[in-house]
Amino acid sequence: MAKFQMSLQHHYESSDAVPLYDPGQMKESADNCAPGLFNVILQSILREDPRLSEEHRVLQEKRTVVLLHVIAYFRYFARTGLFFV
Repeated sequence: MAKFQMSLQHHYESSDAVPLYDPGQMKESADNCAPGLFNVILQSILREDPRLSEEHRVLQEKRTVVLLHVIAYFRYFARTGLFFV
């Protein structure tokens, strides 16, 4: 997770940073520094049920992107000591 967090931070600090909101782009970015992280989180919130639609899977992939951003955000503040409770 730490490698992913640093990679995400470096991505957003670059001058030509494009937001990583697309699940495909986020998965590719995460797999470069933390192989399997995207899928681990996705599988933890996605239940395998043949009755579920493709739209449901797409929604869960979007939620995975949000979770990765939130986790990285809170890890940053916890690590820097800027997180106030």
